Parts: sequence; structure tokens; C-alpha cells
Amino acid sequence: MPVWEDEPTKSGSVGGAAAAIAASFNTKDVSAMASGAKEMLKSAKSGGFRVSEEAAKPIREVLKDYVE
Repeated sequence: MPVWEDEPTKSGSVGGAAAAIAASFNTKDVSAMASGAKEMLKSAKSGGFRVSEEAAKPIREVLKDYVE
């Protein structure tokens, strides 16, 4: 479990966990992640983002097990 220098809360609540996560991100990081996600989605929609059959095999197996 991570140790925070200034823990947002020690209540153990979901809100406390969310506050701890929020405290670990800054606006620049969040903007960079959002921008990267938008670019990945744009690439996927245009057919430029592909996963090889071998790389997709574990994903297919998990989904198959879930359906069964």
C-alpha cells in the first residue's frame, strides 16, 4: 500500500480513495492522458491501430472463458 506524505483522508472510504487518487494527478498529466486516449481512439477508428492475432489470443481466451 502506498504511503502518502500528506494523506487526504484515513477514513478508508471510497471517497477517501478517490481523493488520494485525485491528489496524485496533476492537470498536465490528466491532459496528456486524455490527449493520448483521443489519438488512440482516432487511430483505431481509422484502421491504423491493430493488434496481431498472437497478441489478441489471451484477450480472446479470457472473453471466451467469461462467456462460458
